[in-house]
Amino acid sequence: MLTEIVALFERGVLRHSPVRVWDVRRGAEAFRYLREGRNTGKVVLTVPAPLDPGGTVVVTGGTGGLGALFARHLVTAYGVRHLVLVSRRGLAADGVRELVDELAGLGASARVVA
Repeated sequence: MLTEIVALFERGVLRHSPVRVWDVRRGAEAFRYLREGRNTGKVVLTVPAPLDPGGTVVVTGGTGGLGALFARHLVTAYGVRHLVLVSRRGLAADGVRELVDELAGLGASARVVA
């Protein structure tokens, strides 16, 4: 029976069910869509691609308290090696040079841009 069904798909007699794709970060919206019974076919949640450790990550507010914490987290948890820390004051902000040195010690290069 499976062979016959596959042959029907190959000849174009049968078509696959439509697929509606939602980013997992919009999961509540996807489940609401299902609950309302508006779907035909499959509803699929996708997970975003992981960060590319060889790429560059831009952190806005990167020299503030949360931005610096986030920059450290990106380096230690995700292996990010290239950062651009964007802030209003750039290198003039307090503790920026220490942050850049700390990130360098963790194996990352950080460029600060105002």
